[in-house]
Amino acid sequence: SGDVAAPSPVPSPAGFADSSLPLAALPSARRVVAEDAQTRADNVAAMDYPLGAAMAQVLGTYILSQTADGALVLVDQHAAHERLTHEILRQQYMGGEIRAQRLLLPEVVDLPARQVDVLLGFVPALARLGIEIEPFGGTAVLV
Repeated sequence: SGDVAAPSPVPSPAGFADSSLPLAALPSARRVVAEDAQTRADNVAAMDYPLGAAMAQVLGTYILSQTADGALVLVDQHAAHERLTHEILRQQYMGGEIRAQRLLLPEVVDLPARQVDVLLGFVPALARLGIEIEPFGGTAVLV
């Protein structure tokens, strides 16, 4: 009665680290990947973005995007944000109205008298850019 059979090993499910079976080899995964790629391609075709539509973030710093012709583009996120901000400001400027927010407490800037005179000559142009300048005593201005 001492004959006890050893338990047979239970195969472990394939994990992420198991590279013997690529994800795309699974029928359902292939379908999802293909549908997702088609959806992204349709979205890119529908949009007019020169750098394409964002597909993924790489290393927390870059954006991987795909252009309408299928090319992959790697874009620095910081540069992309600066470009978007520039485009928004440009559109507002071309439309004649740049949104600006008043400072709770205006900054007092002391300048040489000559620079104050030059700066005050640019008040109308700066106002169109959303920057308000006022004289504040001899060689100071409020921004």
